[in-house]
Amino acid sequence: MITFTGPKQPLLRYIREQRRVVAGLTDDYTAMAEAILDDHKRQWRSDRSVYLISSKVFWKRAGTYDEHGHRLTTDDDYVYVGDDDSVEGLATRIAHRVAGHDHRRAVTLLDCAERASPMVEIALAVLLYECTLEWDTDETLKEAARRLALQAAWDAHRRFTESSPLAIFLGVASEFGSSRMPADFAREWLSTRSEIEVWLTRNGIAWGDVSLPAKEAAERAGMAPASWSSITSRGLAPAEDHKNSRGAKSWRPATIDAWMVTTPRRRDSWNRTAQ
Repeated sequence: MITFTGPKQPLLRYIREQRRVVAGLTDDYTAMAEAILDDHKRQWRSDRSVYLISSKVFWKRAGTYDEHGHRLTTDDDYVYVGDDDSVEGLATRIAHRVAGHDHRRAVTLLDCAERASPMVEIALAVLLYECTLEWDTDETLKEAARRLALQAAWDAHRRFTESSPLAIFLGVASEFGSSRMPADFAREWLSTRSEIEVWLTRNGIAWGDVSLPAKEAAERAGMAPASWSSITSRGLAPAEDHKNSRGAKSWRPATIDAWMVTTPRRRDSWNRTAQ
């Protein structure tokens, strides 16, 4: 039987430190941001421009976004400027560019970890139910899943490996010696939810999550509330996890994500990061 208690992961500490760096740089680049905005507003060719930042005092306009926007994906010395930008907003953007790719990648991996975490909850619940894992922590399922996902994200950051919710999930699963995909765990959860929940309660393991009412559940699933109500009533999406005394239904985020990863048209939405 596998246990999984481990050290606290350092990804959040790293991002907090980097954010302090960015905050300091924002103050340093305020005067430059103001000058760049004035220059941009004197241009008439485009509502968005791209500028080269080569030092704390030197900058120049590269051209329009249509002409030079591609530089933003490959070179941290370039920044875009739009008609609606504020001085503070542009100074922050310049600071993020100066902080570089490493910081932005860490933030992207944090997003991936947060997105993967509910599916890690599902995997933990299933593996515990199958008696593959021993619960050697006082954490809730949600707390443990988030810690494990963040640790996998930090490992990916150090190794420069792929950044996606799927990659983070597989990183966690590999720690348990499992090669099962998210959809494998999702199908097991959706078909045996009641049995797994009874087992968890009997063994004193709390989930620790907050269920979503129908409107928020529909939003998480990427559809209108009426559509969500329709497909759940027809059995095309999972029934509610909870129902209160007034009959209001609610769903775990993990249950919605489990449905998404087992639904071909929704699977890509689950694996998408908020970049």
